[in-house]
Amino acid sequence: MRPTAAHAWENIESALAAGDQAEDAPHDDNPVVDRGPPPRMLFFVALIANGWFLRAKSFTYSPGTESIPTRFKVAFSRWFYFLLFWIIGLVTVPTGLVGLAFAGWLVWIMLDLRRILGEMDNQVELKSEHQ
Repeated sequence: MRPTAAHAWENIESALAAGDQAEDAPHDDNPVVDRGPPPRMLFFVALIANGWFLRAKSFTYSPGTESIPTRFKVAFSRWFYFLLFWIIGLVTVPTGLVGLAFAGWLVWIMLDLRRILGEMDNQVELKSEHQ
């Protein structure tokens, strides 16, 4: 069983606190970073769901959070509620209004996807404060 990111981060913190007396870290035989990227459309769908369909939100790495594949699964589970929302809208509100609202949302989310993809291309060099 693979330890969670939170568990791994706790191990790192305890090793840092132990200093030179800490044991060597075990080798990661199946690192997440060595996996290939998902198909482009699947990636876009995940970004939209990660932002709760109001905006596209990237899956940034943060120590102590779940792995990105786990966060992808959580994001995909939100699509059920999104589709249910639109189905309820079609049943209770005139179809023209629902279509207009969906078209507006689609334009909004496409512009937001374009924005976030532009931000993902920025690479910043991190420098130590002690230089």
